[in-house]
Amino acid sequence: MLSAVEDSHNVALHQSLLERVAQGDKQAFERLYDLFTNPLFAMAFRILNNREEAEEVIQDAFISIWKRAHTYDSELSRPFSWMILITRRLCWNKLRSRGRHQRKIAALGDAVGADVNPHPDPKPELSAEANETRENVERELKDFPELQQKCLEMAIFDGLTQAEIADQLGLPLGSVKTWIRRGMIKIKTKLGEIS
Repeated sequence: MLSAVEDSHNVALHQSLLERVAQGDKQAFERLYDLFTNPLFAMAFRILNNREEAEEVIQDAFISIWKRAHTYDSELSRPFSWMILITRRLCWNKLRSRGRHQRKIAALGDAVGADVNPHPDPKPELSAEANETRENVERELKDFPELQQKCLEMAIFDGLTQAEIADQLGLPLGSVKTWIRRGMIKIKTKLGEIS
């Protein structure tokens, strides 16, 4: 039997558990919950800086994991990375609903060819201009292939470096760099046409 530490790093086990969850296996779901509640909660708490909201997000994340396990694709990401994406999106939705999430999309032009790593400040209110810019970027992201879109979202909205994205999605760093650079140029060009 594997120890809890070994279990937490066993990607094959995680994939197997997710497959079983997709088939409605409650014991597999409980095992996933036991393995990943603490690290996902820690991440949610770092983003939200609010224990109650982080607990709420984790509940919602695991409900989503239960309902969406059948959509998990092992070729796109590792199970834990997939669960991180679900949890982060819920965190950003929570921040947005609080009206306290500031995006640093204005730095897009400077970010071409470099890591995009916006660190949201949970205190200032979003300006109307920042909201409009974010909506424009989200609209442009829909035109990209799914994997490139995921890389760009992780860079722009989740604040991950290119190396972190490559690691989380299990992709070659060179591919991630290329996709992000080309995507950023295209988004910047399109946003320039809009304004």
